[in-house]
Amino acid sequence: MLNAWSLILIALAYMGLLFAIAWVGDKKRIAHNHRNVQALIYSLSLGVYCTSWTFYGAVGSAATTGWGFLPIYIGPVLVMLFGTDLIRRIATTSRDQRITSIADYIAYRYGRSHAIAVLVTVAAVIGSVPYIALQLKGITNGFDVITRSTGAPPGWSADLSLYLALALALFAMLFGTRNMDASEHHRGLMWAIAFESMVKLLAFLAIGLFAIFTVFNGLGDIAQVIRDNESYRRLFSPWQMPEGFGIQLVLAMAAILCLPRQFHVAVVEFRSYGELRVARWLFSGYLLVFTLLVVPIALAGLTQFAGQSVNPDTYVLALPIAFDREALTVLAFLGGFSAATGMVIVATVALAIMVSNDIVMPLILRSGLVRSSDKTDLSQTLLRVRRVSILVVTLMAYAYYQAIEAGVPLASIGLLSFSAAAQFAPAMLIGLYWTGASRLGALAGLSTGVTAWFVLLLLPSFADSGVALAWLPDLDFNQGAIVSLVLNATTIIVVSLLSAEREAPTEAASADLSASGLLTLGELQSTIGRFLGMDVTREALATHIGAADLEPAALATPATVQFGERLLAGSIGSASARTVLTTALHHRGLGPEAVMELLDRTSQAVQFNRELLESTLDNMSQGVAVVDRNLQLVGWNRRYLELMDYPEGFVHLGQPVEELIRYNAERGLLGEGDPGSEVPKRLDHLRSGHPYRYERDWLGEKVVEIQGNPMPGGGYVTTYSDITHFKDIEKELQLVNETLEQRVLQRTRELQEALGEVEEARQSAEAANQSKTRFLAAASHDLLQPMNAARLFVSILRQQQGDSGDEQAQLVKRVDRSLTAAEELLSALLDISKLDSGMYEPEPESIPVTDLFEKLRRRFKALAANRDLQLRV
Repeated sequence: MLNAWSLILIALAYMGLLFAIAWVGDKKRIAHNHRNVQALIYSLSLGVYCTSWTFYGAVGSAATTGWGFLPIYIGPVLVMLFGTDLIRRIATTSRDQRITSIADYIAYRYGRSHAIAVLVTVAAVIGSVPYIALQLKGITNGFDVITRSTGAPPGWSADLSLYLALALALFAMLFGTRNMDASEHHRGLMWAIAFESMVKLLAFLAIGLFAIFTVFNGLGDIAQVIRDNESYRRLFSPWQMPEGFGIQLVLAMAAILCLPRQFHVAVVEFRSYGELRVARWLFSGYLLVFTLLVVPIALAGLTQFAGQSVNPDTYVLALPIAFDREALTVLAFLGGFSAATGMVIVATVALAIMVSNDIVMPLILRSGLVRSSDKTDLSQTLLRVRRVSILVVTLMAYAYYQAIEAGVPLASIGLLSFSAAAQFAPAMLIGLYWTGASRLGALAGLSTGVTAWFVLLLLPSFADSGVALAWLPDLDFNQGAIVSLVLNATTIIVVSLLSAEREAPTEAASADLSASGLLTLGELQSTIGRFLGMDVTREALATHIGAADLEPAALATPATVQFGERLLAGSIGSASARTVLTTALHHRGLGPEAVMELLDRTSQAVQFNRELLESTLDNMSQGVAVVDRNLQLVGWNRRYLELMDYPEGFVHLGQPVEELIRYNAERGLLGEGDPGSEVPKRLDHLRSGHPYRYERDWLGEKVVEIQGNPMPGGGYVTTYSDITHFKDIEKELQLVNETLEQRVLQRTRELQEALGEVEEARQSAEAANQSKTRFLAAASHDLLQPMNAARLFVSILRQQQGDSGDEQAQLVKRVDRSLTAAEELLSALLDISKLDSGMYEPEPESIPVTDLFEKLRRRFKALAANRDLQLRV
């Protein structure tokens, strides 16, 4: 039977399991380059969004407001499905600029403004403390519900919450502050968070199925219960949404990116777009599972505990307890425990990074500690600051937990924190899509929005606890949230329009820029190394400039200074990194305005060159891959991925080239040799530093020319050219050369045969023509004899008619003339045939034209008369 000590042992064992998972994830680096596993871990780590509010409070909200829980789930789903490009843009920029937090990102967008970073950090801490306290409240409520069912006195778990808070702070210190570089991925921590996401999903799924098939007899029974109860019909009517549904949907959409912990897992831990595309569907499905099960659990609690004083927020635990399902109770407890602890761990890590980078670090810079000694190592100091910050934030949340009322719904505390985080959305989104947004506008908008949130939303929450604040405006939560966001966005736009940022440097600054020198490499290494460690800094700078050793006396180029700023930003934030380098350059004689102008101009130039290079490489017909001297992939273009046909998300920055070679060998792209021997051979060749060039059949359908050239500082630039088309042409030319003589002989023979056939046809035609001519010449007498006989008969008729002018006599004359014309025509044809046969020689002579025309007139006169025409010749 469950009791207080058994629950404590279960919680301790579970925490020990989390420690083990995080340690293995950090030390063993299991599947750290396996794209599918990493995409799964990234998707599940986003599940830190599901806290004790969504695990316990969503059911309580459904039991009291009906569909009031929906915005909290639907908002993130909409952003993941339709805002993937937005997340990709923010995450890619943050990865390239080594952004460490949401405060760092917003400050970077507005010129690395330290004031904006501080304001965002303070607002994030104030807004997150109630949310962390909510998690402690959720855990202690779970302890109370279970132990109360065993007869233990209520409230005993209040003391336990302090020890729990300290244990979570210890976990966050161990696995969230292992490295100084805050932009580096926390693999062990993300493994633990992903595991907790799986636990709470399985727990909620088990409770939901228990409610559907044990408390009820399936979905049909649930529908019948709703139809039979008037209050349930009103509560879950699809046509009656609760008040504030729209504004709460907006808050939830903003929270998926603006909550410090969500920004950390979604942006800082971002590795590749392939992982984001998987998370787009996997995380959306994760939230939809919770969404579909909330109503059955809430309805089961309403029917099972009708008339009892059971807090709706505890239905998830109360249901298995009521049915005496001990194993299910433990699973539900661990699900709620996971939901709360995951949020506390990630939130405290994210807030500690913001506090140390944007508040403590500037204080250290102003204190004179940085200038006291060039050899002072601040890296361990900053790590200790982060660990102390985690402890302080956790204790603040514990104090808030002790101050709030025990009966305050979890949803109200969660919405309060959501509305605080939403104040970052206007500055983030307006700055992302509108280049005219200014630093002063963002600062004014954030100040206005945070102040409105504090007055309209946070202070009334204390008034509900009995604090007298009669002067507060009479606005409910939804109205206050709308007013604060509208004031925030409007102020940013108006102030940005009224006060444009100065774009051109002053004359004094320009003069300073042209007259002063930059840092030496030794000074730059010393400046950055005090925060990151000298060895790490030396190796990073050497890799950047492509040299095995640094020359301390050599001047650092503007690009190297900008690289150093980005390197430093990954540890202390972009605003503090700008301050450190500004101080260092100022000591070299540059004025403050010149320093800022130099860094801004260099940053813009490097960004422009980077974008130009990326655009150029992506539009090349050749694939390009670059490996550094450590044989790690540091650059490639889109054509390279297309030619190599790697799986989506397989290639990533810093990937050992050995993995790529081994993958190609396993696909048979390196020949028929043993992959185990082919990989070392190629690695040895790369280490030798010799250029190479060869052609290879690729994927059974292409021929690729691969050419590698060593770089001066080590590493290789390799180009991959698809020469399949040229190879096809080469084969065709070879085939043409081999068969050219044969085809010439064949064409000559065919031409001769054709000419012979033409000659035979000509001779046959001439022979036929001669035969025709001879026939006509020989048959001329026989052809004319019938005509002569006919004319003789006509002459006899004319004689018999005499000179009578009747119609019959005229007809006989016409027949006689026609026969005469036909005889003349035949005579002409016979004469032509005789001329063709050579029997006659033509003798030209003059003939009277009038006789010819008269014959024509007589021949066509009748035809013209039939058509009522008058023929004139």
